[in-house]
Amino acid sequence: PGAWMALGERLLDVGELAEAKVALEKYAAMQPDDGYAFALLGNLASLQGDVKTSISQHERALELKPGFPVALLGLARSRYLEGDWDGAVEHWQLLLDDVEAAAGFRIDAAFDLAGVFAGRGQFAESMLPISAVMPLIREESLRTALALSTLGQAEFKLGNAERAAVLLDEA
Repeated sequence: PGAWMALGERLLDVGELAEAKVALEKYAAMQPDDGYAFALLGNLASLQGDVKTSISQHERALELKPGFPVALLGLARSRYLEGDWDGAVEHWQLLLDDVEAAAGFRIDAAFDLAGVFAGRGQFAESMLPISAVMPLIREESLRTALALSTLGQAEFKLGNAERAAVLLDEA
């Protein structure tokens, strides 16, 4: 099962979706109680544009493994694509608030949430998720620069040019 999982992950990473589907379905058949198998199948469905299947696969993953960060992130993104703003925000926020989750998942949730707030013109709100994970982000220099520049852009849009300049200089 581990080989099919690893192969499916790599194939997803490189966009070979038909081949990934074969590998991931074999993995799920061998490990029917593994939430990760269904989270990966959910990610595959999302990449194929099948939002409803993506949601059901991620929900199945969460039934098997409650609070699973891979599934929460995938479910939030799929809910957003479906047009369920409240459901997406709820799942991103659950992940953002989960101090036990790996930093990368919390940071990804923060950037997703910040991006959708900014896309809705809610620039003050867009700063909150990234600010919440700044201690985690500062540990990663590349993401630090990205986070600071994103915050700087939001400050500029809010009319705080001096604060924006400080953040952009720091980035």
